[in-house]
Order: sequence, then C-alpha cells, then structure tokens
Amino acid sequence: MNILVSGISLGAAWQTYFLLREGNMYVEWEPICAVVPHFCSKLLGSLITSTLGFSFAFVLLMCTLHISVDPFLVDS
Repeated sequence: MNILVSGISLGAAWQTYFLLREGNMYVEWEPICAVVPHFCSKLLGSLITSTLGFSFAFVLLMCTLHISVDPFLVDS
C-alpha cells in the first residue's frame, strides 16, 4: 500500500513540475521556469532522485515477493 501511495504522489509531483515548466494557457498561467530557472532545476533534480528511489523500492519489493512466493510454486 505504501508503494502505491508513493507512486501516486510521485506522479502528481511530475505533473506539477510540467505545469510549472509549460504553464497552462487555458487559464492564462505563464510558465514559472522561465522566470525562476534555479528553482526548476532544483525541483527537477529532486524529482529524478525521488523517481530513482521509488524504482529501487519497487524492485526490492518485487524481489521480496518473488522470494516469499517462489517456494510455493516449486513442484516437488
């Protein structure tokens, strides 16, 4: 459950970053990254790091599930 919540929040964070970078012309929001590029570069770095951490946690969870379930799948 924790990995699901982390994945959803990571997706929302990426969507927020793209909204900051591209803006939204329907509601006349200008891109913020053109005004404050240092903020957007820091945000991008943190998002990449968070995505790598999430990927590592997901792979670790899948390995744990494989090790836990595999003894029950072996025919003896």
